[in-house]
Amino acid sequence: MLKLDKISKVYGKDELVVNALKEVSLEFEEGEFVSILGPSGCGKTTMLNIIGGLDKYSTGDLQIDGVSTKEFSERDWDEYRNHHIGFVFQNYYLIPHQNVLDNVELAMTLSGITAAERKARALKALEQVGLSSQVKKMPNQLSSGQCQRVAIARAIATNPSIILADEPTGALDGENSVQIMELLREVAGDKLIIMVTHNPELAYAYSTRIVKIRDGEIVGDERIDGNRTPVAATESAVLAEEAAEIAEITPPAAEEVLAAETAEVAVEAAPETPLETATNTSGKKAKKAKKRNSMSLGSSFKLSIKNLISKKGRTALTTVASSIGIICVALVLAINSGFNVYIQNFEKNSLSKYPIVVDSGESSFLDTFRKIADDGSFDNVESINMNDILGVLEDDTSSRKAYTDEELIFIKAVITALMENADKLFKTGDISNFKSYLEANLDYALASVKYDYNINPNIYMDVTIPGEAASYKCLNPMGDNLFGSITSVPGDMDAETLEQAKNIFSTIKVWDMMIDDYSIIRDEYDLLAGHLPGEGEDEKYTEVVLVLDKYNQLADTDLLGLGNLDFLDIVTAMLGGDNLENTSYDFSEMLGREFKLILNTDKYKLNAETNRYVDISADKTALNAVIAENAITLKISGIVREAEGGGGGSINGAIGYTQDLVTRIINNTNTSAMVTAQREQFGIYAAQIAADPECGATITNVSTGTEMTYSEYSNFISKLGVKDINKPTLINIYPKSIEAKNYVLNFIDSFNTTAYNNYKNDDAVLIDYSVDYTDNLSAMVSSLERMVGIITSILIAVTAIALVVSLLMIGILMYTSVQDRTKEIGILRSIGASKSDVVQIFNTETTVLGLIAGAAGVLIAFILKFPLNLIISKELNISGLIQPIWWQYILVIFGAVILTIISGLIPAFVAAKKNPVNALRTE
Repeated sequence: MLKLDKISKVYGKDELVVNALKEVSLEFEEGEFVSILGPSGCGKTTMLNIIGGLDKYSTGDLQIDGVSTKEFSERDWDEYRNHHIGFVFQNYYLIPHQNVLDNVELAMTLSGITAAERKARALKALEQVGLSSQVKKMPNQLSSGQCQRVAIARAIATNPSIILADEPTGALDGENSVQIMELLREVAGDKLIIMVTHNPELAYAYSTRIVKIRDGEIVGDERIDGNRTPVAATESAVLAEEAAEIAEITPPAAEEVLAAETAEVAVEAAPETPLETATNTSGKKAKKAKKRNSMSLGSSFKLSIKNLISKKGRTALTTVASSIGIICVALVLAINSGFNVYIQNFEKNSLSKYPIVVDSGESSFLDTFRKIADDGSFDNVESINMNDILGVLEDDTSSRKAYTDEELIFIKAVITALMENADKLFKTGDISNFKSYLEANLDYALASVKYDYNINPNIYMDVTIPGEAASYKCLNPMGDNLFGSITSVPGDMDAETLEQAKNIFSTIKVWDMMIDDYSIIRDEYDLLAGHLPGEGEDEKYTEVVLVLDKYNQLADTDLLGLGNLDFLDIVTAMLGGDNLENTSYDFSEMLGREFKLILNTDKYKLNAETNRYVDISADKTALNAVIAENAITLKISGIVREAEGGGGGSINGAIGYTQDLVTRIINNTNTSAMVTAQREQFGIYAAQIAADPECGATITNVSTGTEMTYSEYSNFISKLGVKDINKPTLINIYPKSIEAKNYVLNFIDSFNTTAYNNYKNDDAVLIDYSVDYTDNLSAMVSSLERMVGIITSILIAVTAIALVVSLLMIGILMYTSVQDRTKEIGILRSIGASKSDVVQIFNTETTVLGLIAGAAGVLIAFILKFPLNLIISKELNISGLIQPIWWQYILVIFGAVILTIISGLIPAFVAAKKNPVNALRTE
């Protein structure tokens, strides 16, 4: 059955060589109970370890059932220990965090035996050793004798052919020693038992063969007949009494479970010899095993979880170490997603604030050109694209080197670049073609359009004193009209300061045209009182809305423009220490308020004698009469407030008036008597100017009677408010969604591509009608995204440091765990666990730790989001910036598992490489 053929074992080298065994040759047969006797250090334990596959012989051969083990691989030795060997050690070597049943089942978890069969075998083995009632107890709850019984149960549960007992009674008193020896003889049956002992009395009492060894050599081999020294009667009585007591406390339920499960499985069947590469003594290959033994993932997880539970402090420390980095990662992901949501909401809420603007290109830069070229040679040039200029003048990095050491001066060809690219820089700015294309092709379900003609309406307020002549106060534009009556102010304010104030207030815009699409208005604003223009009984163009901010406020500048305050009120209150913010107005005071609007041409009156239109804007009496007779009456029909989350911005003033009003102003101006008369004067020379814009023809000014050039004529009728309804100054396009914005941009690009290609490819097309547009929102969003990217990068860097620290701490803690579990590693290897099984056990432990740490980190990050969001909202006025997404949490937990496994790989491999014998000796 088992043969040692000239086995030698040498430790160390050179002068430190120790010959533990010297060409030992022995044969063992099935059913023998062999005791190996000898003094300490004689080599008996070494021989036992070699027989059990825990240690490797230096020379010679160990044969099992005639099969040589010279070519055994690590896996062959593992399977040999698992299937053929049952170890009983002096110090029991039970795994402290496993209960009795789990300790006995442990070796069978490597053999691919089902859970039911493992339990049945373990229960049967425990019944044989008299511990059926102790299955749920932990090793530290048992006596020394009971611990050794558990070790014997573990050894016999796998039904091995060989039981190796290394000083099985060495840690026991006399009475327990006898009990263990009786138990070994009883349960051994026909198995080969090889026992190492220092006790010759027990050896001779229970063995069938005595092998004596000294200094690594066999010095005696004696067979003992069956007449062993009888055990003392008192000891037999004690044993009988204990057996009876155990039988009485064995739970019936356990017996029933045992009977039911053992009926289903063949517990006595010996496993196949798993020798894959070994050769037998005849030189033939041994039969390959059907299945290699290995520990299941379930068993690994069970071992890991119980170990973690048994070491709560270390588990908690490792979890905290791991979760630090996980918390950082979870928060960074949540902040990043929150930033993305913030940007998306900002972009969505700002669509009406920052429409896509197509500009006709009127610029002060070109106005200067027009003044220089009064002959009209620049009339077709309406805009210069400054972006194109910057592109043309961009430094040539291909042929120039910045910060060169050459002592040379080079020329930058600015004039040449401008001349060669003139067709790119000077553009018509006529957006009438685009307006036509827009009206014919735009999907108005995706975007709305507002045509701005740069009209600043002349608004007046009735300040007539009852019983006196009509009197009106100019409200818009602010500036000279607002402050014209002020000649002095109280306090130290001088005339220069007053003039500066007038100039500042002249730029303030109180009245603004609103978009016609009321769906956008309702999204942006809440209607607090009244109705939107045109939704009442009056016509749409005669009604306006009053716009409040989210605090129901109107700026004092707005109240100046509405006539509720004047400059003297503000200055007097300021100098007197009064706080105007304490003043408030009821909605009823504003709702229904009326204003008067006149045209620019209404400021001129025909003089019948001279047939000239005289400017009466400085004649208050005449102007008041015109206002009373010709003005359009406007009324506040509703009060709106910026909606929460709506953003506001589609009305850029305190008063919003309709596009219908703008159309009426343009049409009434264009058809007024003065404009008609002036156009008749132009008509005299229209054909001549059309044929030659530089012909020098002059046109009579119907107001002054003087002659003016075509350029001066254009400026004059523009001053009168003449507009081409097909040529707006600006076209504001309001996309209704982010997707719609992309549609609008593509729409404009498509028009530009067609217009520019026609200009380039068709000689009949003399002007490039492509348009320039401004997408301020995209520029702002792009800046926000860059800022968020920088912030995210910084957070990622910090997180990476935290993760590295976490990984190092986990690795250190896992290495400490390996050192603490060294003996457990030796036990596992002794029952047949392979190196890969050991790696798997520690990997599953790190996996469990990763799951715990990931879940803890995610939970803590989730809890932290509430106070952090409150702080961010208070300090940055950004609500809900930290917005985790569920799948991010899953990703973080998965990442935590991967990272902890990586950090535990080195400790796991260190554990796997430990020598089983040395591991068992570790204290």
